[in-house]
Amino acid sequence: MNRILSIYLLILCIFAPLNLLAEHDCIDEREYGHQVTVEKNLPKNWLTIGGILINDSRLHNILRTKYAKNYTTGKDHEGFTIDHFCGFKNGIYLVISNGDFGPSAEFSKETPKCFPCKHVKEEMPYFISGTGLKIGQDKKTASSILRYEIDNDITSISFEEIETGKTHNIWHSQTLRIEFRDNKLLRFSIYDSRENYN
Repeated sequence: MNRILSIYLLILCIFAPLNLLAEHDCIDEREYGHQVTVEKNLPKNWLTIGGILINDSRLHNILRTKYAKNYTTGKDHEGFTIDHFCGFKNGIYLVISNGDFGPSAEFSKETPKCFPCKHVKEEMPYFISGTGLKIGQDKKTASSILRYEIDNDITSISFEEIETGKTHNIWHSQTLRIEFRDNKLLRFSIYDSRENYN
């Protein structure tokens, strides 16, 4: 139960704007839908955008400098750091976040409710997900790409482990969340979070 609560808080923090999080005026809530738990780490390519892992520090360094107009840095009401990029191009919205709970990225056909997104005029490789998924694909295509049978409108594929540390253990969680509407891929998200575990 604590793990589920932790993931919920992670998603809540990632998809709430920095200036409104304290008041809880705007939260993009995401249901987990059908949950699939796997015993191995998610495939490495699933956790990449534009060929860079979402937990690679270079990614946010590039976003912060090259796409500064789309980038926000700040802290939530509890003092946790949350940095994010939000942009749209060719009808696709992309939110790339990083903070004390770990990195994430979401591709969506719909405008994020809680992030001010600006158009990206420059060429940008980060609108390409290493999953191979693309907005608008049907379930059959997504299933073929991921090699998992996707029958439900919302599916979350997750891996969890406890990493042994010198001073404390770390709860490590990876999730690919997929959401369809009318058999068309509406949005998908990737998360790779770590937090202290007692």
